[in-house]
Amino acid sequence: MKGYKYSLSLLSLLYLLTNYTKAMENAMKFPDMKGLDDLSTLNDNQIKDIFGLTGDEVKERLTKLFGVIDKNQDKVLSDDEITAWFEYVKNEVFLKQVQIEMKQIDADKDGFISLPELNDAFSQNLDPKEVEKHADGLLKRFQIVDKDKDNKLNLNEVGLLIDPMKDNDLKELEINEILEHHDTNKDGKISVEEFKETRSDDVNMKKDDELALDDFNFFDVNRDGFIDREEIVKVYFDPSNDAASLNLNDVKDNIFEGKPITLDLWNEKSLKFAVTSLTDYGDVIRYPQDFKLDIGKNVILPSSKHRMGEDILNLDTDLSDGKDNEGESADASDKQNITDEL
Repeated sequence: MKGYKYSLSLLSLLYLLTNYTKAMENAMKFPDMKGLDDLSTLNDNQIKDIFGLTGDEVKERLTKLFGVIDKNQDKVLSDDEITAWFEYVKNEVFLKQVQIEMKQIDADKDGFISLPELNDAFSQNLDPKEVEKHADGLLKRFQIVDKDKDNKLNLNEVGLLIDPMKDNDLKELEINEILEHHDTNKDGKISVEEFKETRSDDVNMKKDDELALDDFNFFDVNRDGFIDREEIVKVYFDPSNDAASLNLNDVKDNIFEGKPITLDLWNEKSLKFAVTSLTDYGDVIRYPQDFKLDIGKNVILPSSKHRMGEDILNLDTDLSDGKDNEGESADASDKQNITDEL
């Protein structure tokens, strides 16, 4: 299965996040880490040039990390402990993503996002006709996530906007819009032909039958030749389809070979999994303080100019509602894998 998922939604927040979605795939990840998945193939100088740490220093931090994940201190990582750790990492990265989006969109820097600010961010690099076409959908989303109805979005509410999986009303809107756009004969399901005709305004993309079928089959879970509501929910909103979740399963099956993850096995394989979803692709090791971990200090490299600004990444990650006793906030949501728009 693909390590990502396609968004069928015509009105995706991918539009809003056009300028920095790629950077958000791993919010704290260096560009030079892409494609690097096994430090054991490198010599010590190469590791230090890229990681800012020697191989032994990487191993030392990973040994300490094992103790953080191993909550019952039995020197074996259970599935529950790994899952809990993985969720913690996803949450930390997501919080930083929300903060970065907030900082980018909040033009007047008052700590909130107004509808005009959201519209302005959404409109960047879009044809005016497209902006007008999706204005109503954007307004609906704003109104749904504005839980306290004060006509502005706090940090929690922006988190819901980015991750509709955590809000039933927003999720329902997304599903209805998907069906409204693709289900041209209104029979409650999307056929292959409907999908091909509505997947893009690009004529060349419409003609690419092989790619269209591949994309369609990704959603057609039961292989009956149609995409229905249940399949949209399963694929579009199921966190198990997240790319990092799939990567984690690969780590467990391939690197640890399905064996119990003992401290000895962890240390033996440490350089092989140092740059995987277990460590947010190395950032947990290089920047443990950003993850509130006491396994070492953040690494500073000359190439840190590529890293997102410290003023953003060191923001307080406490998702309070930002309103200083002005009512309750919505629950913060997990990181969502921002998807590709068809």
